Amino acid sequence: MQYLNNLPIAGILLILLEDLQIIVIVMQFIIALSILNVWVLRYDTIAAQFKEFELPTWVRNIVGIIKGTLCIMLIAGIWYYMLAVIASIGISILMFFAFLSHLRAKHEMSKSLPALGLSILCIVVAILCNHYKFHG
Repeated sequence: MQYLNNLPIAGILLILLEDLQIIVIVMQFIIALSILNVWVLRYDTIAAQFKEFELPTWVRNIVGIIKGTLCIMLIAGIWYYMLAVIASIGISILMFFAFLSHLRAKHEMSKSLPALGLSILCIVVAILCNHYKFHG
């Protein structure tokens, strides 16, 4: 911390902003990998949940394609901030509806809260990327 004494305030703010950008990038990867993990590695669980939610197969397929596309956009958003903003807003909306679907199915909160948590995390990413115009 002693090196901070020699830096002007603007320098300190730049260091903090760079750290914040790294945190946002990590959040983007966490969101994308979490969704891809569920939709690729645990697809059987997704199929069973959509049946339990009484949603048709075509809805599940469209949601999967949209989520996959948004995850790719979210990662590309590391270099093009507007892609991160659009993708994180889209994922946030989908995850909020997933949360509502879990509530409607009367699932335990341990099954419902991850969707709500990802939705909130996406809102944070969208706000920070839009405000600070983060890009690689």
